Amino acid sequence: LFGYPPITPAELIGHTARWVAGGGPLLGKPTKFERRDGRF
Repeated sequence: LFGYPPITPAELIGHTARWVAGGGPLLGKPTKFERRDGRF
């Protein structure tokens, strides 16, 4: 539908890592990654 993304997954991970390591702003919302009941 949208075609292939313009960057590879490795590039996306690299961009994200640089953003976080460089102190880029975050949303500050809980991810609830550790929830076990399946509710988000």
